[in-house]
Amino acid sequence: MSKLSKEDKINIYYLWKDQCYNPKQIGNKYKINSGNIQYLVSLIDKYGLSILDRSYQSYSDVFKLEVIRRALTSKQSINSIALECGLSSRGKVSNLLRSYRENGYTIVTKKKGRNPNDQSGERTARSGKSQAQERKTSLTREELEAAYYQRIYKKIR
Repeated sequence: MSKLSKEDKINIYYLWKDQCYNPKQIGNKYKINSGNIQYLVSLIDKYGLSILDRSYQSYSDVFKLEVIRRALTSKQSINSIALECGLSSRGKVSNLLRSYRENGYTIVTKKKGRNPNDQSGERTARSGKSQAQERKTSLTREELEAAYYQRIYKKIR
């Protein structure tokens, strides 16, 4: 639901509540799944419109572990766990579980921001190395000519 603006989400809520549109009609209008619409309406019903003020939410490792523990041990659905925890999307619980299993049953916190560049400055797009590093590893003209001659002789044979 991240592709929708706050105003779109509010409009969806009022279309559902006041004008009694069904989820399929709203889904066709905004091009989203009806399950996501139902989750959004439930989320706003429980927490109010102030829940939409959070543009980007980062969660602590303790919170993530609690959500994962609930999902693994309780018999609640993923939707109800996401709703109780106030997550912006019902898919976040599934994503947390998947990454938890992929990382050997540990929680990995991603570092924010970009990786620092090396001292020479820009990096090339293909290799991730700086231009100075690529120049250092390049061969001299004589070495290149010898390598080309070897390839040519190999093909001729």
